[in-house]
Amino acid sequence: MPIPCQITIKYFIPAIRARVAKILVKEYNMTQMEIASLLGISQAAVSKYLSGKYGNVVKQLERENIIQHVATSLVRRLIHRRRGNVFDEELCKCCRGCKVLWQRIKVEVE
Repeated sequence: MPIPCQITIKYFIPAIRARVAKILVKEYNMTQMEIASLLGISQAAVSKYLSGKYGNVVKQLERENIIQHVATSLVRRLIHRRRGNVFDEELCKCCRGCKVLWQRIKVEVE
């Protein structure tokens, strides 16, 4: 059985990236290269997300309300910050699992 981080990496993050890429193209008229730079991924990956050439699980997740909400929130933050690769940093702010993990690590370190 995969651990939660494996599921997040394999399905959750690609679904969010796909949704974010689509929002950036549709609402902000950004190019694939601009999106790639903002998300810290290749232009080819952006092309894959925009064309829908990824797994069925990711496609399903992309339609979930929570994914749409997280993606919309991330887009707002990314557009306002527009410096380097802030996607990972912003995604971690939205990821409850990361918050729980950091709290656990903090307790273990103290």
